[in-house]
Amino acid sequence: DAMEVLTNEAESLIEDTEAGTKTRDVAIAMAGQKIKHYEIASYGSLVQIAKTMGKNEIAEILGQTLAEEKEADKLLTSIAENNFNLEYEAEVRLNNPSDKINLDLEEIHSYGHEVFNEKERYDRWLLQPNRALGGQIPSDLLKTYPGREEVMRLIGRIDYGVYS
Repeated sequence: DAMEVLTNEAESLIEDTEAGTKTRDVAIAMAGQKIKHYEIASYGSLVQIAKTMGKNEIAEILGQTLAEEKEADKLLTSIAENNFNLEYEAEVRLNNPSDKINLDLEEIHSYGHEVFNEKERYDRWLLQPNRALGGQIPSDLLKTYPGREEVMRLIGRIDYGVYS
């Protein structure tokens, strides 16, 4: 079941990060958003099924739940953008003065061009919502370190054929 996979991934992220760090906070927020996106997709589908079946009252109730899930996702996004990402990048700079850990955009783009075999294909991919990124657009994620890291991981998964 998809929710079990998302929950297992969240548990793995928690185990793989140090307690009390912004890295863990970002990982938890990311896992929470993935779960929210799954719930949004599920409720959106259920609303449409109910409408198709002529069950408008049920569709309305599901629609209210869908709206609540979307609001919760907006809140998680806001928290991540306004708090975690800035604090995380500061933590990375503090703990890695050489800035060696920061992924360089040029490195990401070079790897993307190599994996996609041509710049135009990679550039199109960067601008499209991506299911493996919870519907997010890869180029939007390049603005923060955690986003760059996630895009780099996904390009690696594509390169090794483990893209879902």
